[in-house]
Amino acid sequence: MQKVAFKTEKVKNLLEKVKGQRKVPKGSYFELGKYKIVDQGEGFINGYTNDESLLYKGPMPVVVFGDHTCRLKFLKHSFCLGADGTQLMFTKKLNQTYFYYALKSLDFKISAYQRHYKLIKEKSILYPENKETQTRIASVLSSYDDLIEKNEKRIKILGEMAQLLYMEWFVKFKFPGYEKVKMVDSGTDYGMIPVGWKVVEMRSVAKIIDCLHTKKPKQIETGRNLFLQLENILDNGMINFSSTYYISDEDYKKWTSNIELREGDCVVTNVGRIAASAQIPNGVIAAAGRNMTVIRPEKIPASFLIQYLHSRHMEKEVSRKTDAGAIMGSLNVKNIYLLKVLIPDNSLLENYSNLVSIWRNEANTLHKDNFILSQTRDLLIPQLVTGKRELK
Repeated sequence: MQKVAFKTEKVKNLLEKVKGQRKVPKGSYFELGKYKIVDQGEGFINGYTNDESLLYKGPMPVVVFGDHTCRLKFLKHSFCLGADGTQLMFTKKLNQTYFYYALKSLDFKISAYQRHYKLIKEKSILYPENKETQTRIASVLSSYDDLIEKNEKRIKILGEMAQLLYMEWFVKFKFPGYEKVKMVDSGTDYGMIPVGWKVVEMRSVAKIIDCLHTKKPKQIETGRNLFLQLENILDNGMINFSSTYYISDEDYKKWTSNIELREGDCVVTNVGRIAASAQIPNGVIAAAGRNMTVIRPEKIPASFLIQYLHSRHMEKEVSRKTDAGAIMGSLNVKNIYLLKVLIPDNSLLENYSNLVSIWRNEANTLHKDNFILSQTRDLLIPQLVTGKRELK
């Protein structure tokens, strides 16, 4: 079998000019809207807008490159370009999907406050002269991303199901048999609640432990001692394992002197993205990093706790104003102690937990699958786009 011939070319010589695209200012992002906004930030979608005139009208699919972050995003459907520091990359000389994966194979250091677009244009990529071979390689790699995308959609649906059920039962009080239940005044901000329910402080149903506030331990290349940081806390309540930080046995022992994270524990961020929270899945133990607090459920199910932390109840508590009239700029241990939690009767709590635990377990399995898929894809990219491994 004849070996496939690869050529080398600088990125700038492959690029087509993409007409100027109006960008959505950061201050104009909505949490919900008709059209998704894509910028150089973490995650695929970074916001929404209802302004149809801001939709990208250039050639598709197209690559969005983060000038500061070096993040690459591949867009196949309509979107709006967000904020400053994003560049659009398109080529007619190569299969566009192959071009995207070839760009992902490039390796260069990210410098703080540096513009990187000029640097990536000077990089060289390898590509097969035969466009059919490019298409075949792109098809193999994109099959991983397609499956990851399907899993992400399923994870989102499962999370929405759990949260909608929480809303229906514990906010709207439309739980099974609600018509026969008397409502009484709770004497709290919750107002009228079903008889037999109670409003308690978080410290009465969970163990709350602050992280250490000492200098972050030194990272080691590989190991068994996982150290969680703020970037590991995803908005969907899960842990991001694509960015792992391992520490030595000595440092791990020090950082777990207060608590070692285990299945069901929730970690809540104290600064930055205030009150972002995620739950430790089955089979994971770790140390909690700086600027986060651990909440370990003791008298409530773990599946109920994480949904409370993602509920409007929690949002309302976090946005509560202090005595000075200012909204909390951080969420410290004292504030978490005093969080007001609405606790239903045991039977309803058990029913909710049984349902939601199934959904969360499925979502965690899909999340782990995606981690393995992305690792496999990332191992294949440099091999296929450089010709080190041939497609049979």
